[in-house]
Amino acid sequence: MTIRRSAKLLHCHRNTVVRKMIFLFNKIHIKHAEFLENYFTSEIQFDEMETYEASKAKPLSIALVVCGSGKILDASACKMPARGKLAEIGKSKYNWIVDDRLKCVSGVLATASTVTSESVCILCDKKTSYRNEILKHIPHAKITQVKSRGRKTRSLISVGVKPRGQISVTKCSPRLIKIYSFVLPIGNN
Repeated sequence: MTIRRSAKLLHCHRNTVVRKMIFLFNKIHIKHAEFLENYFTSEIQFDEMETYEASKAKPLSIALVVCGSGKILDASACKMPARGKLAEIGKSKYNWIVDDRLKCVSGVLATASTVTSESVCILCDKKTSYRNEILKHIPHAKITQVKSRGRKTRSLISVGVKPRGQISVTKCSPRLIKIYSFVLPIGNN
């Protein structure tokens, strides 16, 4: 639901809805930090997804860490440069040349390192830079890299991006599929 539609249904101004969303966002961050203080896990799934903001010439990367039970430990979105035919459009029209993926991945893995036990097993795809980044933040990790099966089959974690930045995350498992929705800000986290 959009901010305008929310304001219309609640009979208030759009700025009121924005202020309440910011308030709830800050409250959720505090609750999530309290949850992570007392939580430990021995199994994590880590992946990086790609989407775009308003135009395919402005791609985004979403780094995501999910524990074995399906709880989202941390997620972060950041800019990445466009590739292929859209690279020139991204550079000239939008000045979209910043690549923050490494910072994004480091932040997510730093959060994951605070909630992992000594014998943690991390499942990720076979991107070559993942092993070094994971071992930098979680040196005692046992890393299992699985081959990506392509776009037509299910991946470890699938993400659907809805309008206005709402992201639904699905943890795919043979027995149980859990769906989570949350609002993810773009920028420095």
